This record gives sequence, C-alpha cells and structure tokens, in this order.
Amino acid sequence: MSFADTWPVWAVLLALIGLPWAVRHVRQRGWLRHLERPDQPLKLTAVLAVGPQQKVVTVQVRSGGVDKCLVLGVTPHAVQLLDGWRTTAAVVQTPTCTAPHPDTPETPPAP
Repeated sequence: MSFADTWPVWAVLLALIGLPWAVRHVRQRGWLRHLERPDQPLKLTAVLAVGPQQKVVTVQVRSGGVDKCLVLGVTPHAVQLLDGWRTTAAVVQTPTCTAPHPDTPETPPAP
C-alpha cells in the first residue's frame, strides 16, 4: 500500500485531531471576540436551577432607550415574570443586574 492509496484516511485522521485543537486554540486566544455585538438588546446575565426542570433567569433588556432587568421563572411549559425594574447605564454594563434593597434608605444617615 502506498501513500497515494491511503491519503484519504490520513486526511480524515488529521481533521479529527486537528479540528478540535484549532477550535480550542481560537477560543483561548479570543480571536473571535470582535464578532460579538456589545449592543445586544437582550443579555442573559444569570441562571439558577431551582428544580429538575425549573430555572430562575436574570435578563437585561434594552428597548427604546430604556434599560430593564427582568427576573423570569422558566419551566418547560411557561415563562413567568417574577420581578422587573429599570436600571441605570452603570448597572447595565456590569455582568449582573442589581436592584436596591427595599430596606436601604435613599440617602445614607448622617454620622
């Protein structure tokens, strides 16, 4: 058997080994980061599994110049809004939504 007869086998073997390595290398180097859109109108920020098929999901939504953070309950059959609030531009740029605690006063107490 000569190389001319077995080159398709070698090509497939090389692809099976080389392709996963190349994908991992590109992801680690971050060469495709420029393809991400920073101005996405919908951004998933957190997911918490509360049961086998139930999740609580935090989503940032940018619509019509208004930024909102939504907390959704997700099951296989329904999506329900649990809570939602407007956010400031500083909050939207962070990876998680933060809301003011209801017991926190607006201004700090004087010392």
